[in-house]
Amino acid sequence: MTEKQILKKLKNDDEYYNGIGKNYLSNSNIQALTTEPRQFQAPQKDGEAFVKGRYFHQLILEKKKAKDFPIIDAPSRSTKVYKEFIADNKLDYALLTKDADHIKDMVDYTLESLPFFDLINDPTAQYEVPAIGEIMGVMWKGKADILVLIPGKCVIDLKTSGDVFKFVRNAPYYFYHTQSYIYQKLFGLPVVFLVTGKTKKYDKERKRYYDLGIFPTSENSMGLAEEKVGQAVASYNKWFAPDSQDNIDSYIINTPI
Repeated sequence: MTEKQILKKLKNDDEYYNGIGKNYLSNSNIQALTTEPRQFQAPQKDGEAFVKGRYFHQLILEKKKAKDFPIIDAPSRSTKVYKEFIADNKLDYALLTKDADHIKDMVDYTLESLPFFDLINDPTAQYEVPAIGEIMGVMWKGKADILVLIPGKCVIDLKTSGDVFKFVRNAPYYFYHTQSYIYQKLFGLPVVFLVTGKTKKYDKERKRYYDLGIFPTSENSMGLAEEKVGQAVASYNKWFAPDSQDNIDSYIINTPI
């Protein structure tokens, strides 16, 4: 299969996460590889943050998909109607109508911001663009939320945050710095995070707002990210590479205190 054919397949979310995409490492693998290798590629449930984040992304980038997003009009997740809904639709977690309305309001406010609107709707922008490439001897994948080609070429990644003011401090905890490093390698472009706060706030005139932040990637964070990616690659090569001589069943934690 040619690279062009692979990239075409990776545009499909199911192929990206569960199909041919399994042949590549991604930023989402780094935490497991560097902290708990036996969890590498283990099945994960779709939790609250993932589902809400996906809906936020779809409302901005894939509006057609957002129309079919599973949402249940129930007062809480402890109700019978909610439990039946997730069982019938084979879901781990579903949005309540009130959740969806809040996320729509976040999106509306985000797009009311001219700097955000201009970046997201740049005439050259391409959305949900996959890439593959070799980094440190291992094949990786990534999918750019937005690829801006001219002017100010960059990869834009959309994030939501419980505290935008702590986004820089918390970036390593959520592995955003390694995501930047990997995407810069794959796309050959700098990465910029557009971040929307999750909390609705009001100013002195009772106007509602959400904190917004634009965070380019710094050279300092790229140095830290390169080290972390190197640790992930070493773990992958030791336990999971085709020519690995070690069995993951023999893994034990061995760290000085």
